[in-house]
Amino acid sequence: MFAATHAGAVTQSAAWDVTNARYQNLSLSVASQLTDPFGLTLSDDGLTLYVAGNTTRGVYQYTLSTPYSLSGATYASKSATISQSIFVTGVQFSTDGTNMYVGGYTSPGGGAFPSYVYQYSLSTPWDVSTATYASKSLTISTSLFQGIGDIWISPAGTQLFMVSAINDRVYRATLSTAWDLSTATTGTTFFSCAGQTLNPFGLTFSPDRTRMFVTEAASPGTVFQYALSTAGDLSTVTYTGNSVSTSAQTNGGEGLVFSPNGRRMFVLSAQNNAVYEYGL
Repeated sequence: MFAATHAGAVTQSAAWDVTNARYQNLSLSVASQLTDPFGLTLSDDGLTLYVAGNTTRGVYQYTLSTPYSLSGATYASKSATISQSIFVTGVQFSTDGTNMYVGGYTSPGGGAFPSYVYQYSLSTPWDVSTATYASKSLTISTSLFQGIGDIWISPAGTQLFMVSAINDRVYRATLSTAWDLSTATTGTTFFSCAGQTLNPFGLTFSPDRTRMFVTEAASPGTVFQYALSTAGDLSTVTYTGNSVSTSAQTNGGEGLVFSPNGRRMFVLSAQNNAVYEYGL
């Protein structure tokens, strides 16, 4: 069980509730590898952390000596170059670590910011240095969804969620074949988070898809929490009123990931080129 940094021990009810989040005085600078980092995720065992960036377009790999803890985290000297011409903003993996998905968007053309998700194959699971483009992608070019900020894929690999930094909305694509991006189709259902933030960027869910979290990429920097009455159904999303400010560490968060039990939260700052750890 994780220990809390405030009075008392962390209880089960504290998990997944961002109002309980407390900064652990642990951070990881990625400035030596990349600037403008926007995407953040973890391996399933919590021993590897990945950061995607735009200035040096790629995905960078870090080793955690303790699962789901930045204490002792080091750069693994492994990276994957993203050859597609996109502003890289999100990264996710399949549960077996053999597929990597990178989201981003291109410069405005005709006033629009077309969004893309690309799929890569890893010959060695979880090792980004072995990643090659799988020639599979999803293109979203519509006035309803522009400027993809982050992506999240369900544990079954059949649902892809995306947040629009331009339209302040979360969308979902369905993969008819699990983990195969070439089988993805998008619908018309979305959730608007404009009532909480006009600068959404980071996106993640609890594994059961009944909780959704969105970060604010502008000052004061906030993580907002939502509930889904039907797992993975965006038409059933409601704002819980729960949120936490990250302004003491960074004025805005671009990436977000939780440990599977909801007891650790990690926020990525493009402003500070760093990852911050919080305990719940």
